Amino acid sequence: MKRSSFEEVRKNNQKTYLLFFIFFGLVLCLGYLIGFAVNSSLAGLVIAVFVFGIYSSIAYYQGKRMTLSMTGATLASKKQYRQLHNVVEEMSLAAGIPKPEVYIIRDSARNAFATGTKAENAAVAITTGLLNDLNRDELTGVVAHEIAHIEYNDVKTMMLAGVLVGSIVLLADIAFRASF
Repeated sequence: MKRSSFEEVRKNNQKTYLLFFIFFGLVLCLGYLIGFAVNSSLAGLVIAVFVFGIYSSIAYYQGKRMTLSMTGATLASKKQYRQLHNVVEEMSLAAGIPKPEVYIIRDSARNAFATGTKAENAAVAITTGLLNDLNRDELTGVVAHEIAHIEYNDVKTMMLAGVLVGSIVLLADIAFRASF
């Protein structure tokens, strides 16, 4: 039996919330350990919640910009990359989502990714190596794959996972330094 897109999105959102609460529990445990190291469990929990809140907020609201900046992506000119813009527009229309921003990464590697927290602020980035090596049909397949990540909220889940792991690493480092 085929499931609808709405069911897939709902399931992904449920998994995202579950992931968030599991990791938040780990953050609280780390906060408790930090508190144990500094002889104040409450202080450790407050530090953990504060770090997690600030780190999560920055990543959620600036994650797309940070990801594109780290990869050296630049906005793709509609005139220079007309075919790429056409393919992205076709695939977003087929998926029923707004057309994401299109970025180019000047790299010979064959790669592409989608980023953003929701379809309204998403972006698709493609390397020049991929553009140079694929024909239009192959490019359409790659872009369709990235659009599917946006449509099913995978980009939000991936960004959240990165934030959660990053906050745990940061708190573990604080706990390690507090133990001295």
